[in-house]
Amino acid sequence: MASDLSRSNAAYPRADDTDILVALIRASAIIAILVFPPETRGLLSAPPYMQQVLVIAILFLFAQAWLFFRGLPLHPHRPVALVVDTLLVLGITLTFSAHRRNLFEIYYLVVIAGALWYGRKGAISAAVVAIVLSYVVEYLTLAPDPLLLAAQLMITRVPLLLLVAIITSYLVRARDVERALNLEVDHELRLARSLQGAMLPTRIPQLPGYHIELRFEPARHVGGDLYRIQMLPDGRLLLVLVDMAGKSVYGLVHLSALNSHLDAALADGLPPAELATRVNRGIYQTLQPDSYAACFFAALDPATATIEFVNCGHVPPLLLHPGNTPAEELSTGGILIGAVEQPEYTAVERVIQPGDLLVLFTDGFCEARNAHGEQLRTEGIEAVLRTARGESGDVTRWADAVVAARRAFAADEHADDATLVLLTRDDRDGTGPNGSV
Repeated sequence: MASDLSRSNAAYPRADDTDILVALIRASAIIAILVFPPETRGLLSAPPYMQQVLVIAILFLFAQAWLFFRGLPLHPHRPVALVVDTLLVLGITLTFSAHRRNLFEIYYLVVIAGALWYGRKGAISAAVVAIVLSYVVEYLTLAPDPLLLAAQLMITRVPLLLLVAIITSYLVRARDVERALNLEVDHELRLARSLQGAMLPTRIPQLPGYHIELRFEPARHVGGDLYRIQMLPDGRLLLVLVDMAGKSVYGLVHLSALNSHLDAALADGLPPAELATRVNRGIYQTLQPDSYAACFFAALDPATATIEFVNCGHVPPLLLHPGNTPAEELSTGGILIGAVEQPEYTAVERVIQPGDLLVLFTDGFCEARNAHGEQLRTEGIEAVLRTARGESGDVTRWADAVVAARRAFAADEHADDATLVLLTRDDRDGTGPNGSV
């Protein structure tokens, strides 16, 4: 937490926003005094004590401006600022009280500043000083009966000023508590995002005769996507896509546990159906009672272009063929990981023909919603890819086209993690998709 607070201060090194706000209010008060009231219009026309106070306040403002533009903090000088503001308010009330004009409410500004910077003690201390100074000003300028004046102040001004001090201090305390909670939540989210990033592969294997493109669009906060694209010891290519229910730190803990069980199962070289069964057996108790994961496990044999897969409640990937042949949805009817204790998973095989395009994606793509609540859907992704394939033979551009379509369509493009994997097989003559080299 301390490191995060230091980073927060480093991100805004010049001054706290309240220091700037109080300085701006002070500047506005000085300008108003020098421009509008006939008693103080122009510095030389003001009473001598008011001239001295204005000069002090103006010099202090220039000093704060110098510190600000030098990138130096203003908050160490808050006690001086409170003294200067109190003198300024005293000069204003003293000047106008002599002309039978009561400006007692201007002390509220000093009380609020005390609350912002020093909490309840600062607010009450400023209120007590304001009450004493108000009594002195009226006694010196109006010369009333001292006991009667004290009684009037106790009835009319003291309760209201103390009430302002207490209410302001509680509001400031609520603000500080909320800020601390936000910092703590942000800290946890950053740690969670780092944990999720550590589970994702940093490199995509190069497979002769095939082209692979990956796009991962992270959510604004913590998402629930996990993907694996790696070579297995037997020479097959592993493709795994996971979408964990729950997009919070709680969901990420489950995702991390699933990733650990996946690693253990992969060490035994299991085929996709047994891989899904092993992961489900290991993670089932952890996910109970109300969590689950949509998963797609596949293994591609590059030599035969045969892909063996099992779909555990995941959005069905697409297998697009050249031309206008309808796309195949790769679904095996498997139930979600963690939904039942002993599911039956059956793998299915397909052969990826030359020019075919395998499209894997999480629901962050197909369930992206526009401002009217409409989803992009699988059909939208397929349409984008068919158009992109007709315009270019570059798989990179196809992936970019899908990402661009999601961003243009979604009202909130960072609402959920979105993962996209494209795998295409070269044409028979050894060229790339659609004849590209």
